Amino acid sequence: MKKRVISTIIAVTLLTTATLPVINVKATPDSNQVVEFDKNTQNKYSEIEGRYNELTQKVEELDDQISTLIAEINDNNRKIENVNKEIDNTNKEIEQKKEDIAEQETVLGKRLRELYKSGGQGKYISLLFSAESFSDLISKVQDAAKIVSLDQKVVNELTDSKKKLDDSVDSLQSKVKEIRNLNDEIQEQKSDLGSKKEEQQAVAQEVKAEKDKFESENLVPMEKSIIEPWTMQATDSSKSLDEIKNALQVVQNLKSQIKSSEVSAEADDTIKKSNDIIAQKEAEKAAAASATQNSKQVKADINTSVVASGNAQNLIDYAMRFIGVDYVWGGTTPSGFDCSGFTQYVFSNAAGKRIGRTTYDQVTSGVEVSFSNLQPGDLIFPSDHHVGIYVGNGQMIHAPHTGAKVTVAPLYGFWRARRIL
Repeated sequence: MKKRVISTIIAVTLLTTATLPVINVKATPDSNQVVEFDKNTQNKYSEIEGRYNELTQKVEELDDQISTLIAEINDNNRKIENVNKEIDNTNKEIEQKKEDIAEQETVLGKRLRELYKSGGQGKYISLLFSAESFSDLISKVQDAAKIVSLDQKVVNELTDSKKKLDDSVDSLQSKVKEIRNLNDEIQEQKSDLGSKKEEQQAVAQEVKAEKDKFESENLVPMEKSIIEPWTMQATDSSKSLDEIKNALQVVQNLKSQIKSSEVSAEADDTIKKSNDIIAQKEAEKAAAASATQNSKQVKADINTSVVASGNAQNLIDYAMRFIGVDYVWGGTTPSGFDCSGFTQYVFSNAAGKRIGRTTYDQVTSGVEVSFSNLQPGDLIFPSDHHVGIYVGNGQMIHAPHTGAKVTVAPLYGFWRARRIL
């Protein structure tokens, strides 16, 4: 029912936006004109994107709950294994007690048989006559009685000990049964959450398909039609330095308003190329007006660029190796990662940093960082149940959710950030 409702909403949205306003842009852009994107198209896209992000967040929340249940099941299985080992050891003790009881009963029976074979009462009469005094007689009789009594006492103690061990085994077996019953309940909860997650995931995929379609058919063409005249001028080395700088300024202003990842990437590429052209033109201008000594300094300046710190860049480069690895519940290795398993593995292996296994552990690692102070290599938490690694330009690398793979994607929210390096 939910899927049909959402599909209907999306269909209506697309129908109402199928006819977009035609935006005419001059072949040679006027630097004095006010340049902006069609807000109606961008707002429609933001609405669809917002629904998709909300559904994705719900899937991630369910993944987090399922991972917690899996951890409980694994912990209970370890408990069962330990209790079974304890049962095995106790059973071995019981077998030993049985042997001890049998041995002691044999000794007791042998003594009693010897007593009867030797004449029973005659034996005591012999003891009576062999006594040197009355006190000696009493002592001999008591000694004989003690031997038999002691044997019987040992047998009784061994029997009691065996009974206690039997009771212990019964108790341990009851404990195993209790843990298994608990695991059955948790498995049922896990199954219910899995079903809910599959439903949410199916709807999310449907919304994503509609989002991608709207982006490719409406948003991208509109944004390109606005920005392309300026990107062409900003990267045209035949233009004057002032014309290129003016065009670059427009592209930079528009960059913060771009919604589509495709046009955003093109804008980034334009900014880089334009800066290179500007630097080259300024260097040529300075070289023409300066002595050879100054030209060397200009050349050095051209070759200088600002990058992430060595440690952060190494971390990001290492994380990029795992793009395409499947998301796996509870995964902590390159055979499959969940979100916190991925960040734990990267920081441990690329930087030798221990940040904890779960999102809840990692949010206490390092030092707090505000959104405005984010740097490449920081741990980024779009929400309280998801974590990734910030790579710059408003993007992060992360293991998103079941059915997805490790990828670089735009930030869809900001809850917390922690600096580890």
